[in-house]
Amino acid sequence: MANLVILTADELKALHPLERQVSRRAARQQPLVRLILQTFLEQGGPIPLEYVIAASPPDAHADALHDALVALDEEDVIRVRAGQVDIAYPFAAAPTPFRVRRSGGRDRYACCATDALGIAPMIGEPVEIASSCHHCGESLKFGATPHRVGLDAGTVMVWFGKRGDEGCKAFDSLWTTINFFRSEDHLRAWRDANPSAEGAGATVDEAFKVGHWIFGGLLTAEGT
Repeated sequence: MANLVILTADELKALHPLERQVSRRAARQQPLVRLILQTFLEQGGPIPLEYVIAASPPDAHADALHDALVALDEEDVIRVRAGQVDIAYPFAAAPTPFRVRRSGGRDRYACCATDALGIAPMIGEPVEIASSCHHCGESLKFGATPHRVGLDAGTVMVWFGKRGDEGCKAFDSLWTTINFFRSEDHLRAWRDANPSAEGAGATVDEAFKVGHWIFGGLLTAEGT
């Protein structure tokens, strides 16, 4: 039977893979990144680079903005493909296993379980998160507010897996390394079936704290 370590949010934040989130948090507070995140929130993606440049302040030079977007891609804050931003953490333009529904039925997709949990605190409004158990495939659906997950989250757990290559970009592995599980029993069963997987588990409440730490307030007055 494989060993399963359950960590708190503070313990998870102390892990090396999360240290980079400190610098990324600072990058996401840049006006250019906030513009991209706000556009993903309101319109979805992908977002053409021409749109980002046109929506930027009139005194911003197009060449400088293009260079800044390239740098943000290299720093793994956004992903640019075919002249469009198709990922701006926590958002993904293409459907993923992590759907987040805003009021009025507006759906957005997140890059992983933590990103899904971080959207409510990022935008300052309640959302509904829909995913599935990474072990049994059963559908999971629960609410989250800017301050906590809903009681309907019940026994949900999150697995924080270690990427095989810490030098790779996050989007290369987030879909498979940070996932929801129906319960601790299901997480343990998956862990037993995957003894070589490196990482740790957390309750959904502790995982929410990590999401809040990464994204909280970025698109609200709190983050300005």
